[in-house]
Amino acid sequence: MEAEYKRLLKTHKKLSDLHKKVKKRKSKRKIENIIITKITEEIIEKPKSNFRFSCIPKAMTSAKLRKPLLSMKPSSLQNFSTALPNPAKCFVPVWTKNVSSTSVYDTEAQFSLISYNVLAQKHLDSMPHLYRKNKKSALQWKNRYIRFQNFIKSYPCDIYCLQEVQKSYLRDYTDFFEALQKKMLCLYTQRPGGKPDGCMIAYDCEKLDLVERVDVDYSITNPFSKVSDNVGQIAVLSPTENPDNVIIIGNTHLLYNPKNGDIKLHQITMLLHKMQALKKSYEDMEMCVSCLLCGDLNSTEVSGVCQLIQGRLNTENFTRFNFSRQLQNTRAGIALSEEISGLPMNLREEENSPIFTNELGLEASVSSDECRKVYTQTAAERGLVVDHVFTSGMEVISKLSMWPREKYEPEQLPGDTYGSDHMPVGVRFNLIL
Repeated sequence: MEAEYKRLLKTHKKLSDLHKKVKKRKSKRKIENIIITKITEEIIEKPKSNFRFSCIPKAMTSAKLRKPLLSMKPSSLQNFSTALPNPAKCFVPVWTKNVSSTSVYDTEAQFSLISYNVLAQKHLDSMPHLYRKNKKSALQWKNRYIRFQNFIKSYPCDIYCLQEVQKSYLRDYTDFFEALQKKMLCLYTQRPGGKPDGCMIAYDCEKLDLVERVDVDYSITNPFSKVSDNVGQIAVLSPTENPDNVIIIGNTHLLYNPKNGDIKLHQITMLLHKMQALKKSYEDMEMCVSCLLCGDLNSTEVSGVCQLIQGRLNTENFTRFNFSRQLQNTRAGIALSEEISGLPMNLREEENSPIFTNELGLEASVSSDECRKVYTQTAAERGLVVDHVFTSGMEVISKLSMWPREKYEPEQLPGDTYGSDHMPVGVRFNLIL
């Protein structure tokens, strides 16, 4: 209790400091907004002006245009193309308006996030048989890193959640993000057991303040004899313009092995349990809390993992072999509920119950029907969606489109356009206050 009290006291002090900082920023931005309003009024009165928005002085770039003159209408948004170099002439994702969103323009979104498994070079080198159809030059780190940079520059976001960031190249990533036009700070969590990679969250430090971070080592309290050497990371971020709100971001890379559903259950319950505890602590401080969980879950949209994330899971309906739904044909086995019977695990509905629940209120940003038509990772002779974004306390305005299965091109991941064997997933969203 004393440790928890100290943590809450420290968090409260940090939030108080943010309140002071935001007052200074608001006064500055108020002046900038007045200047930009004057300029835009002149443009409307003088349509032949040579003025370009790119000519706004750098000191004014933090100003927020609530209704930009150059807003994209929904019809044009569908066909909006990016500047991503595409020598392979393959699929290129676009931001597509969420049909359930009530916002008229995509540019009304306050924040944006992309989750991306960037493929650690050591994993690639250790499994060359998986990339026999890919060009050899596309597998070299120097080329893959260039393609990663191209992608990030073509899809600017406020938050990036990365998986398989190799520690030996960590400086490459951090230097790149810090050198972007809008500087980003990075949080890195390495996998345990001497693994070469980990997860990273990069965020726009002008738009968001870090309140708290929590690293989740899945090898701790692992109730199984099998290895659980993956990690999750949680960042609690507060908008600089509204420090009474916090966004709890969970980023993770779960175990790959399709036959070890019991380990995946342990991993995702650990992460959800930590996020749920944080949510309650900030709500107790009367903060407005939004949550987002994303990453490479190595599980499809109909898996037990995704069921639990969205609120409720009955482990009697799965075995450890089909829990992730990665494989079309799986061997028979006893119910997962029997395999985990008697083991201490988070989020059980009651002691030793086969039912697991959480109270985060998370919803999938992409429906199951949509997922059946697209893929984020090549697997055998078909593509699967194993990379996901789940949200609560926010309205998803638009989503990053995903590669259609009818245009299945495994040799392009990695290829001349993309440097990873995964495709990114992303959302633009508003906080629900």
